[in-house]
Amino acid sequence: MTLGAPTSSATAPVTALSVLQPGDAELDRLVPPSDELTEARSLASSVTDALWAVTLREAGRAAAGFLDIDLGDVMLAGWAKFDELREAARRTLGTIDEATVDLAGRGLALRQHPQIELRWLEQTIYRIPFEVLVEVNVKAVEAVVADGSLVRLTSGRCEVAVSLSGPGYTIGPRTQELDPNLAVDLGDGFRLAD
Repeated sequence: MTLGAPTSSATAPVTALSVLQPGDAELDRLVPPSDELTEARSLASSVTDALWAVTLREAGRAAAGFLDIDLGDVMLAGWAKFDELREAARRTLGTIDEATVDLAGRGLALRQHPQIELRWLEQTIYRIPFEVLVEVNVKAVEAVVADGSLVRLTSGRCEVAVSLSGPGYTIGPRTQELDPNLAVDLGDGFRLAD
């Protein structure tokens, strides 16, 4: 099976950041003081307390960049793993037939564990772990497959929940209902089978 990327972009992508919309105060709480950070701080002894506090605050704010995840891409990657869609792609490959697959009631999740490195004198003194979780629950969507590609989605809705966790605090989950036709750019079709 070969997965193809959409070839055109009609609108700006809907991202995990646009769903979660964390405020600066929330991001500032992602990296609270801890024993591990106190130990790392001792390795950078010439850094002032004020600069260290700013460093931790900015690490939390930088973590918002981990939310630059196109939710349409998440949905396509997840749906491409559904057996019924792959089977419909194989059945329609090289034919003029179309197959419709009901996606309602299905869920998919993306979980990532990015890190921010704190460096002092060109050495990593600590890695701050984060977790990004995106969960999509399909409420009412049908996928239309033709000639091995996902070519259309019926009107419907998906509920998307996004959260961002740091060592001491979690933002979210926050949920938003999306029309997959607005979030997913199929371009000339999303290839499911060759």
